[in-house]
This record gives sequence, C-alpha cells and structure tokens, in this order.
Amino acid sequence: MMTPKKDMTVMQGLLLGLLLAVMGIVNYLLTADNPLRFDDLIYQYFCQDIDGVMDASELYDTNNRIDSFAEAFQSQCNHYMHHNGRFLLHFLVQSFCGFLGKPLFNVCNALVYMLFLYGCLRLTRVKDLTGAALVVGVLWFLLPVQCIFTMSVAHAVNYLWVSTLVVWFLILLRWVISHQEMSWGVGVLLFLAGLVTGATHEGFTMPLSVGLFVWLLLNYKVKWPVWLLVAGLWLGTASVVLAPATLNRATSVMPAVEGVGDNGLDLKLQALLYSKRLMLLLVVIGIGLWFIGKKRVIAFLKEYIVWLMAIVVNLLLVLSLAQYSQRMVFPLELLSVLLVILLFREFDLNRLVRRVAAVLVIVLMCVHVPVLLSYSGKVSKEYGKMVQSCRETGVARYDSTLVLPKYVSTYINRLRMPFEEKMLSIELGREVKIEE
Repeated sequence: MMTPKKDMTVMQGLLLGLLLAVMGIVNYLLTADNPLRFDDLIYQYFCQDIDGVMDASELYDTNNRIDSFAEAFQSQCNHYMHHNGRFLLHFLVQSFCGFLGKPLFNVCNALVYMLFLYGCLRLTRVKDLTGAALVVGVLWFLLPVQCIFTMSVAHAVNYLWVSTLVVWFLILLRWVISHQEMSWGVGVLLFLAGLVTGATHEGFTMPLSVGLFVWLLLNYKVKWPVWLLVAGLWLGTASVVLAPATLNRATSVMPAVEGVGDNGLDLKLQALLYSKRLMLLLVVIGIGLWFIGKKRVIAFLKEYIVWLMAIVVNLLLVLSLAQYSQRMVFPLELLSVLLVILLFREFDLNRLVRRVAAVLVIVLMCVHVPVLLSYSGKVSKEYGKMVQSCRETGVARYDSTLVLPKYVSTYINRLRMPFEEKMLSIELGREVKIEE
C-alpha cells in the first residue's frame, strides 16, 4: 500500500506527463496544419554533384524525387560538398520530404518536442508540477520565432531537433562529470553521443565546443569519460564546420535583414538590438546576477561557465558572419532562456508566489493556444488557396482580410517573399507571382 507521499509523487508524475502530452498535441496540430513549405519543397528532390552552383533550381534535379534511404544518402553526399554541411540533419529532412512523408514527420516532431520540454525540465532540475508549468510557459512565451518548430520539416529538424539533442547532451555532460568511473564500453557510447550531437548544426555546437574548451582549460584534471564525450562533440562539429559546402556558405553574402551584409558591424548590432526578446533576456540575466549576491554569482558563473562562453561565442559569431537572420541567434536565446530559469531558482521564491505564477501562466496559455490554432488554420487555408491559384494561373494574392496579431506572428508564418515564391515556381514547374 502506497503512502500519501508516494501517492502525491505518482500524481505529480501523471500530471507532468499530461502537461507534456498536451504540449505534444499542440505541436502536432500546428505541424499538421502545414504541408511541405519553404526549403521542404526543394528537399524533396535529388541534389546533384555540380561544382560552382549555389542556385537550388540548378543544383536539385526536380525530375528525380527522393524515394529511398539510399537516394537520400547519395543526395546528401552531394549536398555536403556543394550546399550545406549538415549531413545528418538534411538526410532526415530529405527522407521525410521525399518518401517517409509529412504525416509521419508530424508525429515524430510532436514526440521530439515533448522530449525537448522534458529535457529542459531535467536540465533546470525542475521536478514539481508547479515548476514544470512555469518552465513550459517561459519556453512557450520567451523563445522567439517558434514557427521554426512547426512550419517546416527543414526548420524543425534544424532547430527543434538539434535543441533537443543539445539539451540532452548537457544533461549527459553533467551526469558524466559526477559519475566519472565507468567502463570503456560506456566511454565509446559517450564518444558516439558527442559525435552525433556535434555533427548536427554548427550554430549550436561550435559555440558549445568553444565553451567546453575554455572549461577544460580550467578543469583539465577531469577523468577520461568527460574527455571522450567532449572529443566526440569536437570531431562532429569539425565535420560540419569544415565541410566544403559550409566553407562556401560562410564566404557568401545572403543577408536576411535589409542592409545587413558586409556593410559593417554597426548594422548587425542594430539588427541584434531589434531582437527585443534577446535584449530582454540578457538584461534579466544581468539584473539577476546583480541581486543574488557576490558569492552566489561566483558559484553560478563557475557552474554555468560553458553556457556563458557559448552565448558570448555565438554573439561574436553572428557579428562576424556576412549574413544575418533571426534564426541565427536562436541557440544564444535558448541558452539565455534556460539561464533565466536557473537564475529564478536562485531567488528561492515563496511557494505561494510560484503557484500563483504557474496558474497565471497556464491561464495565459489556455487563452493563447486556441487563438493560435485558429489563426494557424486560417493561414493554412490561405496558403492552400494561393498554391491552387498559382498552379492554375501563375498568380496569387494575399488574403487582405487576414492580419496576424503580434502575439501570433512569431508562431505562424505566412508566405515568405521572395524565397517561397521561388520555391513554388520550382515545385509547380512554372514562374509564379504572389501579389500583396
């Protein structure tokens, strides 16, 4: 017979599982609302081995749709040399877009999102339902451009799936540091885990690799399992960063913000300042560190030096590259949000205050999510009509009556011009024009 304390623990676990399941369903509904969009349209097709070509309309054979893992693998070998170094990620993307299908991806993406949220709870050491509701709410409202989690296969795999891997890598790193006695078989698995994580997205793993390099300089006496895990991360990161396609992309200029390219550091700083959430997060971190006291600040900085170094490196990386887009600062913002959550734990808030805050967050989400799903359906319907119009006449127009409020626009994307216009032209085999 279970004791009241165990009954409470079981109930807390069930409610936490229910919370994660609900969030997974929300992710599924938002993802399923969208057909293949953006880069997904071109990733359906085989990437050819052609030197000196960056234009997708020339690099991809639109008469050859990916229809097997073998074709996806060969396509990604070419892709690695000419278009993008993220072999593992885009192998998955091409498989889902080509032959596995969007319905299967919708389910997988929801499961990955649940794993991401649970990983964030583990990483921030949150075990109670009140804390879990607060963390989920903070991640929901503070993480920017959440449309990259659901609007596109390529975007979700490159950002949500990689975020999940990075979060669980940090959990694994913490575990290895505190349990350094283990067999060589486990050591090999640690190395492989680091290798897979590193070989995903350079925007996440290169700053993390530098942060771990600095940390190991200060903690070089750690035992071999830690070195194996980190060495795997470094090797995987190098495989992406030094890929021929990555080096080609690094020297090209593809500004996503008007006026931000090779035109100077000041314009990139302006673009970063325009990311209000990022500035808010950094200010909150600064204020939080100021108020927790000198001794606790030193302890906090020591424990999370890897994260802080990764944030600094990511910021410097963004400022040094020839291109800029809001997605590029997402790894920085993810770590910043998690640091904010950890800082709040340092203040030991009153239980009543935490419960009131959790209730408020849940109420806000109960209002926001249905509104968001409603607008998602409207955008999906608009997109379907525009694609049909483009197929029939080559011309489509925005629905002038549909306006996305600010509290919706970061979660849902309408047609993104001129990129999506070009992708639709390739997909439909005719030049299309989309008018506002």
